[in-house]
Amino acid sequence: MQQKKLPITCLCSIYKNTNLNDFVLSIDSLYTQEYIPDEYVIVVDGPIEEKVNIFLDFLKEKENIFKIHYLKNNSGIGISLSKGLMLCKNEFVARFDTDDLNLKNRLKNQYDIFMKHTDISIVGGHVIEFNKEFKQKYSFL
Repeated sequence: MQQKKLPITCLCSIYKNTNLNDFVLSIDSLYTQEYIPDEYVIVVDGPIEEKVNIFLDFLKEKENIFKIHYLKNNSGIGISLSKGLMLCKNEFVARFDTDDLNLKNRLKNQYDIFMKHTDISIVGGHVIEFNKEFKQKYSFL
């Protein structure tokens, strides 16, 4: 399947407690969609585990759509995302957390909403929360 790129930046912040397995699944859930972003901005909020750094290096080498920005000290998610937002090249920014599993057509669906309703500024979606064993699901709006 040939993926098509949308003019969207996917933005996240990672820090010392970022779980590598969750992060890999999160990136994979965005990267394997039919429509992918043409840019990822990942802000590293202070020191992180070496294995997470190795994964970031892999992403940078894989494709030039991954921008990694390093903050020397942990500043908190608000400040790190604010700095990341300034680095985004696109008008449309899709926020995700490193433990998010994005539904297959999330980016395309949200992009289409913006194209159809040019008077809106923000789009959200449903959340399904589950435990690590995927046994219990809780749905929120």
